[in-house]
Amino acid sequence: VGTAHQALRVYDLQTLSCFTTFDQSHHHAAGINDVRCTSDGRIYATASSDGSIRIWDAVGNKLMNQLPQAHGGASVSTLRWSRSLRYLISSGNDGRTRLWDVRTGTELYSMGFGPRNADYASAVFAGNEGYIAGATSNVRVADVTIFDSETGSPVFTKLGMHQMPVRALEASPVDSTFITACDDHNARYFVLEEKNAA
Repeated sequence: VGTAHQALRVYDLQTLSCFTTFDQSHHHAAGINDVRCTSDGRIYATASSDGSIRIWDAVGNKLMNQLPQAHGGASVSTLRWSRSLRYLISSGNDGRTRLWDVRTGTELYSMGFGPRNADYASAVFAGNEGYIAGATSNVRVADVTIFDSETGSPVFTKLGMHQMPVRALEASPVDSTFITACDDHNARYFVLEEKNAA
């Protein structure tokens, strides 16, 4: 569980016991904004207001790797794992979405345009991971941007469906659809064409 406190807490749902790392140097320096577990339950990643991303061994609750200053020191809002568990996307308050190779800890792409500040940002793999959909709370960029997940290049810079900040973004794990929710009190459902479709 991630909270405004810098320590990540893992709970045993059977006993409701709480576990955290004993090594204080492994804790974030500020609150935790997002926690994402891999589909196999072995690894999780945390995003923090301290600007770092940390990768944890879920079994031993030990820090495996960290990406300090992942968004140039700006708060990291959200994370998403790829199905292969090799890649992680992060969105930060610098208004950018970044694709990381988790094995090496290297940034592959930084995606975004326009103002480099936001109170909140989110991104998801979409279209069977052929795309990355990103959104920020910055009113000048309000809307969803679609990027090619292999090149980081923009495919659609604005879908033109929202005029206010998009606060929620989720993609289907089984098809090429995703849904958004916005400050304009609207939710929108999108269907992406799959890459290399005949």
